[in-house]
This record gives sequence, C-alpha cells and structure tokens, in this order.
Amino acid sequence: MDGQRRRRKSRGQAMVEFALLSTLLFLMVMGIFDFGRAI
Repeated sequence: MDGQRRRRKSRGQAMVEFALLSTLLFLMVMGIFDFGRAI
C-alpha cells in the first residue's frame, strides 16, 4: 500500500516537472526562432 502511494506521488511530481520544463523549452525555442527571423 505504501509503495503504491509513493509511486503515484512520484508520477505526479514527474508530470509537474515535465509541464514546467516543456514550457521553458517551448519559450526558448520560440525566442530562438524569433531571433533568427529578425536577423
């Protein structure tokens, strides 16, 4: 029972980390694209 709870918690943590990192990555890619277009 304790293992299931821990697994669910780590899965939720992984989803939150992925959401934050994917947002940052998307913003970086869009910034690079805009910078490349401006030159």
